[in-house]
Amino acid sequence: MSVNATSNNAMHAMQPASQRSARTDTDKPFARMSEAELAKHLYANFDRFTDPDQPGVVTRQSLERIAYSSTQSGVSTEDSQFARALLESHGLMGKLDSYGKFRHDGKIERESVLNVASPEHQRFSNMNDKDMAAYLIAHFDTFKERPDTFNASGSDLGVTIWSLEDVARSQASSPEAKMFARELLDRPELMNRLGLKDRGSRVTQQSLVISQSIGP
Repeated sequence: MSVNATSNNAMHAMQPASQRSARTDTDKPFARMSEAELAKHLYANFDRFTDPDQPGVVTRQSLERIAYSSTQSGVSTEDSQFARALLESHGLMGKLDSYGKFRHDGKIERESVLNVASPEHQRFSNMNDKDMAAYLIAHFDTFKERPDTFNASGSDLGVTIWSLEDVARSQASSPEAKMFARELLDRPELMNRLGLKDRGSRVTQQSLVISQSIGP
């Protein structure tokens, strides 16, 4: 090893930890952001990351194009660093693509980003399965099927995958109800334990109370 290399290594080791940390933060300014903070940044700058081939949506391809572009291409260093940070956050990418009109279709819509950034999303994403089940029981009428001409009383109606999707997509649903429905739909193992194994499954409030024996 050369004398210069040895000297440089020694000087780096002698740097205070705070200075080394500050340098790392400069290299990756978005590394310490929470998922909600990253989602908020994407929402505020959404148009800069949209796919020119698919107007109105952000795709993995459009993020990769920005993440690995040179400054000569007109992409700012900040946008490039943010795109890389977002691509490296696999959990967040999955959540951003689990909303929208078609879940997991590779297209991130503006509304999806806003949903993930919302306080309601953070509340339910941090809930364990037992608390999710308890919430569904407590708000059963919000998520059950709607009465139709063949069942005007609605006495036999239950919660189904269809009814959850209806709440998740309906403009009439409250943000809280939409966030809960989407979070529940994104937990297939919990759905199975609750009795919602497929689109033909229907659960009653009583059967959900019995299923409260599931673990946390």
